[in-house]
Amino acid sequence: MKYQQNGIGLTEVLIAMMLLGVGVIGFAGLQVRAIGATNDASFRMQAMSIARDVSERLLLNNSAAALAIYKPATPVAWTSTTANSALCNGPAAANTCTPAQMAAYDMSNIAAIATATLGPTAQVVVRTCEGRTNNCIYVSWNATTATVGAAAPNCVQPTTGLYTVVAAPLSTDCVISET
Repeated sequence: MKYQQNGIGLTEVLIAMMLLGVGVIGFAGLQVRAIGATNDASFRMQAMSIARDVSERLLLNNSAAALAIYKPATPVAWTSTTANSALCNGPAAANTCTPAQMAAYDMSNIAAIATATLGPTAQVVVRTCEGRTNNCIYVSWNATTATVGAAAPNCVQPTTGLYTVVAAPLSTDCVISET
């Protein structure tokens, strides 16, 4: 007796479904990774825009009194305060602001922008670059801090000025802009 099969069997269907499921799970993993990379790139772009804004404000208000406020002897993250956010605001106020008052206003304004775009843990610091004499602007977010140290959560390593290495798949969530 000859026995011929018409159509497909249950075994073939189950194997095809398993292969399709593995493919879909792989594709979903790629999508999640792509979204993470897009978010990381977006945060880095926002941080670079903030660093560029700080650099321009430093160039516009470059008196010794203002520089001492932007870059104190002991670097500290900038904070936004309501008193400083109203200071020097508007065209009439710009004529009466001292360079130090304008620096305080700039720092408060930039800190508010950083918090709004990068999250509540965002930090902005201006300090002397590691291993150089120029000023560096550090902008950090997430668990990374805008500080110098050999290990995470610091943004940059001492003496070399290189980004601090963290374990994969994490990255150092900060940018450094030299002015």
